[in-house]
Amino acid sequence: MTGPSGSGFPGRTKWTRLALPAAAGAGLFLAGALLGAILAVSLTLYRARTEPALPTPLPAGVTHAPTPSPSPTPPSSPTPTSRPVGPGVGQEAPPFTLPGLDGREVALASYRGRPVLLHFWASWCPPCREEWPVWSAFALRPAAGEVAILAVNVGEPPEVVRHFLGQETPPFPVLLDADGQVKAQYRVRALPMTFFLDAEGVVRRVVPGPMRLEALERLVRD
Repeated sequence: MTGPSGSGFPGRTKWTRLALPAAAGAGLFLAGALLGAILAVSLTLYRARTEPALPTPLPAGVTHAPTPSPSPTPPSSPTPTSRPVGPGVGQEAPPFTLPGLDGREVALASYRGRPVLLHFWASWCPPCREEWPVWSAFALRPAAGEVAILAVNVGEPPEVVRHFLGQETPPFPVLLDADGQVKAQYRVRALPMTFFLDAEGVVRRVVPGPMRLEALERLVRD
């Protein structure tokens, strides 16, 4: 038996005509649902990126959030001095503080602003003994001007130094380097030795051995 269209199954063409629109409608429905889901996800992600986050609730009794402490600034490295410290010519003279024969402490830094004659000596040194009257005479000469004289006795106790000076008090400080520490700082290997420092505390001349009066005057003048 054949249907109206002459096929072997009655009504097949009719069912085909009904099934095709239904399938097409279902496909459009699924496509619309998928597109709607994609748009919903995209809108959610967009809002998450553009909308500000809600503040975290504060604990009970707290009225405001604590201000974060600034990160500590690393300490700046000290600026190195432009002139090295040492006993050589052109260097800054090593600083020191020594007791005077009168018991008072004397610091080299307190003479900054004046030229300084730093004289290392000892009473057991024959050239030092012979030269000592020259220093006393020079200190009283106009040529000395504003020059400060510091006579550093090396390694002798105060009573020995006082015995050498006797009743004559020199017109400049006599300092006691009992343990020889300042002598070592200035690398004094033989006595006497004299350092001439300018008003800025810079070593300008180093003179080993004794000097005559004319040599001392020339030293501070030149």
